Amino acid sequence: MPPPPIKVPSTDKSAVTYSRGTIEYKLLNKTLEEPAPRARRANAHRPSPGELLRIAAGRSFSAQLERENEQQFQYSKLDDGEIRILRLYQSKHPDEPLRADLFKRKPEDVEGRYEALSYCWGTQKATYNIHLRDLNAIAPDGKPTNTPNTPRAMWKTAVNAISHIDFKIRKNLYEALFRLRSKYRDVYLWVDAICIDQSERGKVEKAKQLAMMARIYNMASNVCVWLGEGYDGAEIAFNLIRDIMNYRNFDEMILDTKVKDGWKNLISIMKAPWFSRRWVIQEIALSRDASLHCGDRILHWDDFADAISLLMEKIELIRDTFKDDVFDDVETTSACILVQTLCNVCRKADQGEDMGRLVNGLLDVETLVSTLLGFQATLPRDTIYSILSLAKDFPRSSEEWQEIHQEQLQKLDDGIHQINFKIKQLEHLRSLTDEEVETQPIGILPNYKFSPRDLFIAFVTRSIYVSSSLDIICRHWAPKLSDDEGGDTLPSWVSSLSMSAFGVPGAAQGRQNGENFVAYLPHDGRRRYLASGTRQARIKMAIDPALDFQDPRDLLEINFEDIPIPNAGLATATHQLGLSRTDPESMLSARPVPDAETPSKTRVGDDTADNTEINSPPPSDDTQTPSRPVRSQSPNTEGAVRSRAPNGGSRRLSVSRTASGTRQAKTRALKRSSANNVQIKQSARVHQKMLSSSEAKQQHRLSGILCVEGFFLGEIADQSEVMRGGIVSGKWVAKLGWKKDVQSENRVPDTLWRLLVADRMERGGKPPQWYKRACLHGLVDDKVSDNQGNIHPVTYSNRRISELTSRYFKRVETVVWNRRVFELKLDNKLDEPASGGNGEHSEVEGAATEDPRRKTDERGEQDPIFGLAPQGSKVSDIVCILLGCSVPVVLSKDRGNFYKVVGESYVHGMMDGEAMEKVPQKEVNGEWVDDLRVFQLT
Repeated sequence: MPPPPIKVPSTDKSAVTYSRGTIEYKLLNKTLEEPAPRARRANAHRPSPGELLRIAAGRSFSAQLERENEQQFQYSKLDDGEIRILRLYQSKHPDEPLRADLFKRKPEDVEGRYEALSYCWGTQKATYNIHLRDLNAIAPDGKPTNTPNTPRAMWKTAVNAISHIDFKIRKNLYEALFRLRSKYRDVYLWVDAICIDQSERGKVEKAKQLAMMARIYNMASNVCVWLGEGYDGAEIAFNLIRDIMNYRNFDEMILDTKVKDGWKNLISIMKAPWFSRRWVIQEIALSRDASLHCGDRILHWDDFADAISLLMEKIELIRDTFKDDVFDDVETTSACILVQTLCNVCRKADQGEDMGRLVNGLLDVETLVSTLLGFQATLPRDTIYSILSLAKDFPRSSEEWQEIHQEQLQKLDDGIHQINFKIKQLEHLRSLTDEEVETQPIGILPNYKFSPRDLFIAFVTRSIYVSSSLDIICRHWAPKLSDDEGGDTLPSWVSSLSMSAFGVPGAAQGRQNGENFVAYLPHDGRRRYLASGTRQARIKMAIDPALDFQDPRDLLEINFEDIPIPNAGLATATHQLGLSRTDPESMLSARPVPDAETPSKTRVGDDTADNTEINSPPPSDDTQTPSRPVRSQSPNTEGAVRSRAPNGGSRRLSVSRTASGTRQAKTRALKRSSANNVQIKQSARVHQKMLSSSEAKQQHRLSGILCVEGFFLGEIADQSEVMRGGIVSGKWVAKLGWKKDVQSENRVPDTLWRLLVADRMERGGKPPQWYKRACLHGLVDDKVSDNQGNIHPVTYSNRRISELTSRYFKRVETVVWNRRVFELKLDNKLDEPASGGNGEHSEVEGAATEDPRRKTDERGEQDPIFGLAPQGSKVSDIVCILLGCSVPVVLSKDRGNFYKVVGESYVHGMMDGEAMEKVPQKEVNGEWVDDLRVFQLT
């Protein structure tokens, strides 16, 4: 076939201009054809034979292509608001290689005229080929194609620019495109791995495209969900789904043992890796229509979602009917969570021309991140970025909460003490453009140059600021970070996903921990507890000593002969790297001036019940450097480096680098021991190697010290062993008041039966009265409680106990798993806080204030208080009520005046605001106010 007519342009940089009437011209300028439907919804009354026997033509082509001489594909630059569309060529021959074109269009210009692919990238290397060309390709070196001076040279230049190039893709994508390719018409797709430049130079483009994901998926006519090859039972499962769409068939089939294989195959498909991807939530939630693809089998997404919903409705009956382990824990699969979540995530238009278009999100960022735990992201940042398009409070680049971080950021900007680290980044600076250097926001919008650690801190502080609640510090959502990503300095108040009920997705099967006390359902954001009453969180960020660098003189110990750094360019480089926003010339002559000691105050949230404000605590035991009011800071525009102090003064910082000083420093360094020199050179080489990597360790800029208000409730006086597997020790069952004898067998203490279920039902409501009787039945049943009094989990296969008893002890299992029962030594006497409000806790011996609501024994001692603590708790750890947190929190003493968050806790009798009545009072200006402490959480 002859090549399409082309014209050589004379002014622009396009390699080729296509003539009117060619297919290429239509792709670039005209309306695309509407894609044919992939799948139709099953008939709700009587599925047709054609639907039951539907088989797509073609076989899997999985032969790996031999690697040829790779040509690096050059993407043409996207303008603002543009995306690339992939035109997949039709083919009637299954052995023909994949061929495709890329072309740029505005999403609104091709709305409803393309499909979007949702799939798993996989972990294999990209070794499969698709022959690809870019219709918007520019001429080599960006020169206009009229540069060649002969027709032959002009033609050769143009042809080379638009030739199909072998583009490497991974196996799973290759198989998906092979199945989606049509025999009779070209297919238009949006595929992230191809339509976005995934190379290092495409990071800026990738961030912009991620911000457009909602529009891309919502404007596609259909989202093709590719589950993969290798599901031999897909036909049986899909036929079962089409059959049960007729509800009359469903009632019969849940009791028909002949369809057991259909249910088992459906559950196998539900465990496909695609369902555990975090990005699929928005990809399927925003779709106007969707089809599910398993090899050559196709099913409409709505039929699949309805089948999952029906399965969950009758799961207990199905377990009883088939008695197979494959039905255990079906509710915890990502497929079930996804289906249950989708209807509560966003609202879409359902009529007229806008049908299927996104109207608005229904959940905020915090809810989406902290409830969608069963979904993985390859990059830790994507835990947050992947759900932003669905949030009703979509973040802006500039928001009020960012002010609480300005003090730490200003400190980083101020100093000579930063040059020790910054100077080593000069080599890395060469690969950065001015645009990339200056684009370093601290928000939660996509920015892959932002440290994952700082992103997580920004997300948590934003969540607290927006909600005026501290519950997010107890929600287990954060994926594990490597040390290079900031895992070694991640604060304890960013709670790990490994502590969630089912742990890290894919790492283990079954329950790993007890349920989150502060958890809630995506469609029901009500708090389960109100330990701090209606009080709101008030926070500030303290200066983080961990971000301070060592003595600036250490800079001179490293030989930088291989990295030429002109003296005159030192300050300029410091400015470019983000160390200072000011004129570098003036920074070189500045000198430090001490600040006045004035405590800063910051208020987050509106709490009219208390006019106390947070006094800024000192950053360490020995340093009394005050912090500045974060809301009063503003960017400095003067010539010299000045940071505004509370008293209106300023600080100046100086950098002195003279030739003689440098020579003297080198002389001193050469006189050091050889062992020290070797260590220094090794350190420099390691650092240089680290910076040259594409995954170079990024500088952390945000403080990890969160200052919160609250008061001590008491300390852990005794605790049980970890209740692994949900087994409750008989010793502690007895401590909680149970006596297995004739006189007590008809009575179970309230503390015992309520504490075992954390005084709540599964979905957060108050427990029904029958829970008490169910607990009693289990305690006297040897299938639940053994002869040592230990309580064991109730399995699905054990149906010899009553249904209600089983339900109660299944609830017990979900609460106590891998937690500890503890006894609390109540302490209502709080020391007078120091003038700096440093939150120091001095040990006070003596009895606690008497509580008239607690019973007193013959010796005048009150009943002990019991609770549930995380497995990481220790005796002598403290239990606190923090303002704005719906549950008590266990803290452990860290260095100096700092505390680490151990985790959430349940304290019986203190979960509904009762502890707020115990807050001591102090007199301020003739009025009595709550005597609260400020805890510095690291």
